[in-house]
Amino acid sequence: MHMLRYLLLAAALAIPASAFAAEAQPPSASSERRLTPQEIERILDEASARREAAEAANVDHGPKISGEMGVSIGTGGYRSVFGSAYVPMDDGFASFSFSTEKSRDSYGIYGDR
Repeated sequence: MHMLRYLLLAAALAIPASAFAAEAQPPSASSERRLTPQEIERILDEASARREAAEAANVDHGPKISGEMGVSIGTGGYRSVFGSAYVPMDDGFASFSFSTEKSRDSYGIYGDR
């Protein structure tokens, strides 16, 4: 095992460091293209027009329904589902909620039997 290390070290020292150095090449003139000031203005004007059109098309649908839901699963067959919703209306709001829970007995899993 030690002999392999020495052989690899000798091989690494025998290769000149210049073989590992990558030659830096200047970027070719054809790989770069610069925009003229007129092209920059045209592109910015087009982007601005697209943004304004998108903002004009965005119709406000008013307040949205929001809420939450959840589930729970436990030991001994315990399970529950619950949820609530907040619904905006023309002259107020409505709130709805529900829940259901099941376990193996009416006292819960840690209750007296």
